[in-house]
Amino acid sequence: MASNEIFSSPQASLSAVTTGTGTAIPINRALKSVIYVKWSSGCSAGTIVIEVADLPTYTGTWRTFSTVPWVAASTTDVVNITEPVGAVRARITSNIVGGTITASVQGYD
Repeated sequence: MASNEIFSSPQASLSAVTTGTGTAIPINRALKSVIYVKWSSGCSAGTIVIEVADLPTYTGTWRTFSTVPWVAASTTDVVNITEPVGAVRARITSNIVGGTITASVQGYD
């Protein structure tokens, strides 16, 4: 693991799904987080939001950091968070049509 990585590989919040709220990934106030949103082949519609909170166990309304709409199948969108947050998750707000989505989080010091 590189000295500035919080974990050695991206952690999946959503994995090959069409609906739902992803697993909360603890970032522990990393200085930068990168979320990779991978749209599978066949995708033709859908929207997800990247949400942040103080703790992965937070039960209130998470803050929407970014909205990621479908643009093209077989692509990867990248969302950069350049502020310290406690946890990150992805949530599908408009069902993924014709394929699936995977959203993974990588944190850096």
